[in-house]
Amino acid sequence: ARLAHDQRQRSQAAPAQLTLRWPGAAGRLYDVYYRDGNPAGGAWTPWPGGAGLTGQNGEMTLVVTELPAGGARYYKVKARR
Repeated sequence: ARLAHDQRQRSQAAPAQLTLRWPGAAGRLYDVYYRDGNPAGGAWTPWPGGAGLTGQNGEMTLVVTELPAGGARYYKVKARR
């Protein structure tokens, strides 16, 4: 699942946090990555604390409180067995 957060689309009152949501499955592990700037280029960086999240059936969430000061930040979630 790819999740995007683009600060250029924010209102004047920027949120203090962002909640990433994706469908989960029990028995899977999930890793969250991010990339600043261009969504088509550059390396994905592991999100601190976003590695090996234990899957559960239904919606999974990760609250991000460290938002970029400007530009865009993109997120992706990878499932592993």
